[in-house]
Amino acid sequence: MVTAFLAAGAVLCALMAMRTARLLLSALWLACCSALVSTLLFQLNAPEVAVIELSVGAGLVTVLFVFAVGIAGESTLGGRRTLPV
Repeated sequence: MVTAFLAAGAVLCALMAMRTARLLLSALWLACCSALVSTLLFQLNAPEVAVIELSVGAGLVTVLFVFAVGIAGESTLGGRRTLPV
């Protein structure tokens, strides 16, 4: 039951990351998705993979994405959405 909620939460966070128009919010949704996937992997008795997913997915990738948005600026997309959703 908990596994289904974690999987549904990860899918919801991934969808919200694609639908949001602001890049920083998208990075936060992706970090949330990665944290939920890491918790799901821990529930499935894969603690080593869960730790790697948490440190790389939620940590390193999010920090690099926020850093890149900080350097390039959020207005580089010109206000248009990249997905027609």
